[in-house]
Parts: sequence; structure tokens; C-alpha cells
Amino acid sequence: MGATGSKENSYSPPSPYTPGGAAYGARHFSPVQSERPRMPPFTLKVGIVGSGRMGCLIAGELVRRGCTVVLYDMHEPTRTSAFERLCELAKVSLPKQDAELAIARITVANSLKDTLDRSELILEMLAEDLALKQALFNQMCNILKQLGRSPGQVTLCSGTLTVPIGDIVGDIQTQEYRGSCLGLRFLYPVWFIDDVEVINCDHTKRSTRENLEKKLKALDFQPFLSQNVSSRRKLNPQEVAFFINKADRQRQRKVEQEQQSGLQQDGQPLDQPRYSIGSNVYVKRSNGEESIAFVKEYDAAKNIYTVELDQAGSGKLIKQCREDAMRKGPSAAAAAAAAAAAAAAAAAAAAAAAAAAGPCTREDIYQVLFSQGDEEDAVDAACGGSSG
Repeated sequence: MGATGSKENSYSPPSPYTPGGAAYGARHFSPVQSERPRMPPFTLKVGIVGSGRMGCLIAGELVRRGCTVVLYDMHEPTRTSAFERLCELAKVSLPKQDAELAIARITVANSLKDTLDRSELILEMLAEDLALKQALFNQMCNILKQLGRSPGQVTLCSGTLTVPIGDIVGDIQTQEYRGSCLGLRFLYPVWFIDDVEVINCDHTKRSTRENLEKKLKALDFQPFLSQNVSSRRKLNPQEVAFFINKADRQRQRKVEQEQQSGLQQDGQPLDQPRYSIGSNVYVKRSNGEESIAFVKEYDAAKNIYTVELDQAGSGKLIKQCREDAMRKGPSAAAAAAAAAAAAAAAAAAAAAAAAAAGPCTREDIYQVLFSQGDEEDAVDAACGGSSG
């Protein structure tokens, strides 16, 4: 198993990352912020059937790359919680603007028919159960025929990990759709990973595979072909560490370039903070409320402010925050009056909130993406939201 043909822009890490090895062909990802353009011009309409953990991770990565995603699960509570998990993951893992754009591209469908009607690529993410997958693929093909969707207008994919795609496809009664079916597996932990596995079978048309690979590449994925499920590639800890270190170096280079140009993306001079030292600002707290704060310092390289809550010399919590968590505050006199009025009533609450406040760190995001076990565990968790 492995990628077929040459790959552009592949890295050449030292041994044991040799062709055919576990790490061969892996691509850079950034656990905090992608270095790619915010949203590619190419948009793919994807329907995901099964809203468990893996289904949610895949949906999040697809919308991050510019796709529109329709999520479906036969269990209404699972659909609702899946959307909430996706929104939370996007807010933690992406810059504010990217997160808002990604969330806007996600919708939840109330029926399988609605999901298929709004999608050109359908990805099944059910339990690793042959009968369950066969029943769903038969149902989807019958619905597509009722909708008047020809086999060339849709691609049916299974995220199967252990069940051969040929066994799933071979049972389809509406046989004209067999050629539009194949396997598509995203490498865990999915987010920011470029490599995806495409699994062929005897029924898959060559044009189906080639068209899918073309669409994936347009989204900056790097598809590699596999013929079976007997040996599956996983990302090992060394690869993850390699990706993280590479991401850090790229972000540092980006900061240095901005410093050399003297401008941030919005045209604000780097050495002149938006909020001047000594000014009053409103700072968003962990509970969603805002507090008045006094700007003490500004780190231009990291674009981070150090603020003291309430006013200078208040002795309240000193924290660090970014511009997207701040807005212009009142005049000094008004700020002092507001702080004094709120101090007595909010002292205990402010202290409690302060313990949880602070900027999102890389470790926070790693905890979200990597602390939930490996891919098999993730697929098992996804089975709790299986849809038929």
C-alpha cells in the first residue's frame, strides 16, 4: 500500500521515513492556524451520514478547506450535539474569522433524502458492520434514483476501516450506482492532515476515482491509493511532533515577514498597538461577559496585550489577551467609576472567572484533537451516532 506516482512538495525526512514507510508522503499541518489561504475558491458539496466523533472531525476539516457540509444522523439528539461539538472545535482550533466562515458552511439535515439531494459527494461514517453499511448503501442508491440523480452526478464513499469496500458495494441492488462507489478514509486525527486514502474495488469506475482525486487535490488534499484494508497507515507520534515543529517554524517566519514589512494584515503598524499603553479597554472573559481593563504592555511579535482588570493598580488579575478579545473602553474617568461600582458585587465572581481565563494555547488544541484515542476508538465512538 502507498501512494501511486510522485507527489509534489513532499518532504524528505530522515530515516526511518523512507518510501513505503509509515511516515512516507505525510504533509504539514498546523495545530493552531493553517498557512493555506483562508478559503479555497473550489467548493465541494458534501453530505456526511453518521455524526459520531469521526464524522464530526471530517466535517470540520472539510468546511475548513471551503466545502459546504450537510450532516445527518437518524438520531435527532446526535445531530444536535454533533453541530455543537463542531462549533466548539472550530472556535478552539481556528482564528476567529476562519472559525466563523467554517461554521457558516455547516448545516444539519433532518432526513437522509434531504442530505442526498443537497450533496455531490456522500460519505458514510457508520459502525464497522457489513450488514448495516450494505443496507444504507442500498437505501441511498434507491433514493438517488427516485431523485433522478444519475450515477455520474454523485460519488458514494464509505469511511470503512475494516470492512472491504467491495463487500459493501457488491450488495447494491440498483447496480448502475456501483461504479460510483469507493472508500475514502481520513487519517486520524483528521484536522490539518493533507493525506487521505482512496480505496478502490472491482466495481469502481476509473472515472469515479479520477474525478474524486481531482476534487480532493483542488481542496489541497493529497490522495493516495489503497487496494485493501489489511494494512492501514496511521500517523505515529514522531510524525505528529514533526508536523508541530514545522508549523511552529512556519508561523515564526510569517511573524518575521510581517515585522519586516512593518504592517499587519489590516494595515496597523506592528510597533503601534491598536490599543495604546495606559488606555482602557473592554476584555472578553471566559464566561462570555466583558470586563473593563487597563492596558499595561504590548508584545508586537506575538500581538498579545497584557492587561490589568478594572484599572491601573487595582490589584486584580493580570492576564494576556489578543485583539479579537478586546474592544475600545470608556474614558479614564468613566472607567474608574464603572470599576468602582462593579467591584463590590463582582469581586468573588471575577476571582473565580479569572482562574479559568487566559488565551487559548497549543496544548488546549492538542488536548481536543489528540486526547480521545486512536482511529479505531474514534470510529467506535462514531458508531454511537450510526444512521441507517
